[in-house]
Amino acid sequence: MTTFFVPTGGSWSGGGKAVLDNFRHAAERHPEIRFDGGDIAIVNRNFPPRGQRGPFILIPQNAWAWAGPKIGPREHMKMATMRAFSELAMRRAVGVIRAGRSIPERGNVWSGILPNPLDEGFDSAEVASRELARPTPEPYFVSVGSLNSYRGVDFLIRAYARYRAEGGTTTLHVVGGGQPHYVARIQELASEVGGVHLHSEKVTRPQVLAWLRFADAAVLPSYVETSPMSVLEALAVQSNVLASDIPGHPDIVPDGTRGPDYFSHDRPEELAAKLLGVLGGVDVVHPLSSSEFREQQRVDWGNRLAQALRGLSSRASR
Repeated sequence: MTTFFVPTGGSWSGGGKAVLDNFRHAAERHPEIRFDGGDIAIVNRNFPPRGQRGPFILIPQNAWAWAGPKIGPREHMKMATMRAFSELAMRRAVGVIRAGRSIPERGNVWSGILPNPLDEGFDSAEVASRELARPTPEPYFVSVGSLNSYRGVDFLIRAYARYRAEGGTTTLHVVGGGQPHYVARIQELASEVGGVHLHSEKVTRPQVLAWLRFADAAVLPSYVETSPMSVLEALAVQSNVLASDIPGHPDIVPDGTRGPDYFSHDRPEELAAKLLGVLGGVDVVHPLSSSEFREQQRVDWGNRLAQALRGLSSRASR
């Protein structure tokens, strides 16, 4: 039996740690997936870390290298370098598993896509979030996530300005820290529009879920995403979820379930109209609100992962 191991060295973002937790969940059910060594490494990054040797299967997690805005020479250089290393790694890999359609097809690619499910850490964070008070007493919209230029918060604020110009009064809270140059850009845009509040301090996952739960609507305005768990988190606790119509957002929604209400980046007036039409006080009815459903999603993901790993390694050895 070919074995596959998951390297865990280096630094990981919150989303990266959640993906690792999903691999631990899969390893408990599939003995060929391990964390203590094996025949083929599973690299959950765009390319292997420096110094790693041996065969690997690649699962790129960052589509910003191929699409989305880049502000300033530093971002352009960083993403150009990431794209070059990613393309090389995809062609060198034993196989490539795409977490979403935003990742291009290169090398020995598995035929399907494998979007991330919510990890077990979400379950405990969701329980803890129920004990938290409403973040602010007045009605509000919220957008939660790291502040990088691909996140589209600049577009959201422009659309929100139209919403205010058309008589909307619900405040907008943007929650999350990020790159200083983009945070400064968002602060400048927010200062020109009444009703926008920026929270760039660090927040815990239960606090994020409380912001989402009590909002009149959650908005996910990214220009590009691969497999964003933020969509699943919002759908699990919030009935009114508005999201940009990029491939990564519908890709991650479980088959046969309701997705967000989508809007186009080409039409800020469309998002403004959707904000004006938001109805508060709607109960959450999405299957993702069920812990049993989320667990089944993790089990199914692990089964498909094992199938993809076996298929790619078998095809490469012929």
